[in-house]
Amino acid sequence: REVRAPIEHLNALTTLRFFAAFHVLLFHYQSMFFYNTFRTPTPDAIWLGFTSVTFFFVLSGFILAHNYSAVKFDAATLRLYACARLSRIYPVYLLSLLIAMPFLFRQIGGQPDWIHPLWIASIILAPLGLHAWVPGAACALNCPSWSISTEFFFYLMFPLLMPIALRRPGMFASATVVFWVLTTLFYIWLWQQTGDGQSVIRTAEEQSRAAILSAQLIKYFPIGRLPEFMAGIAAYVFWSANRQRISASTALSLFAAMATIILFFHRDIPEIVLHNGATVGAWVALIVAAASMRGGVLTHPIAVSLGQASFSLYLLHGPVGLAVFAVDTMFFGRVLREWPWSTATLTTILSIALSSI
Repeated sequence: REVRAPIEHLNALTTLRFFAAFHVLLFHYQSMFFYNTFRTPTPDAIWLGFTSVTFFFVLSGFILAHNYSAVKFDAATLRLYACARLSRIYPVYLLSLLIAMPFLFRQIGGQPDWIHPLWIASIILAPLGLHAWVPGAACALNCPSWSISTEFFFYLMFPLLMPIALRRPGMFASATVVFWVLTTLFYIWLWQQTGDGQSVIRTAEEQSRAAILSAQLIKYFPIGRLPEFMAGIAAYVFWSANRQRISASTALSLFAAMATIILFFHRDIPEIVLHNGATVGAWVALIVAAASMRGGVLTHPIAVSLGQASFSLYLLHGPVGLAVFAVDTMFFGRVLREWPWSTATLTTILSIALSSI
């Protein structure tokens, strides 16, 4: 038997994945190429690049629900489902870890001594998709890969969550909100105890051990990010039941309004809330808008092709950046660091080209 998508491909959503991956790339490259050189403030739109991970979590729930809402998960179907997920995710995931491996040993020397065993442990944990469960190891080997570890957990939970969402959509949506509120309140309390009043988004090496580990627990621990995935499932159930009445333009306008509010007032939102789901509403509106589109620039074949390369771009842009720095050090005497705009542009082009291949 084959597990087939019950309805058509949503090409506009595929294209959006590229823009989300590129947003994450800008967030990381600003820090990698500019902050360490000039210590310049990050533009707000780029600073919010970490929120695109929330987009990916919501989209993951939405697309899985779209593909499997008509499927009954018995033993045979579960095997096919697991094979489909692994074949979709694991090859590029493993490639990104292999490319990043040499840089782990170059970077570990700049870390506190106590975290070295956790970084070494990531060599075993990351290929197994378990490193997001271990604060200190979650971001050691190709940091963006922590979200794939979290996605593996979502994939395990999906066959249990989807039937509930279909049977009791109102209860499921309410449970999602309650779950998010409880985890967020716990994380806020934890950071008040350990965070030393500093940023949870970009921790510094001089912060205490408790602060560094708490920050990684707050940002990366799979259970804490589950409400974002559940929100995607709930959004699909709502959209599928009301798709004939939903206007793409209305949903897009709602996204624009919410995104504008977040952009201008994000400094008034607690960092933990912003990092772990405050943008869900905006992303849901955008996803529903794109899911309702059957034409336009987002469905152009070139745009869709970029979207199909987005997963690779998300995973490979970090190792490519490290490789460029390594080449600069070995062959150019670190001169490329003096031209951050040119180097960042070149690295972006290399990342997109490699991802497309």
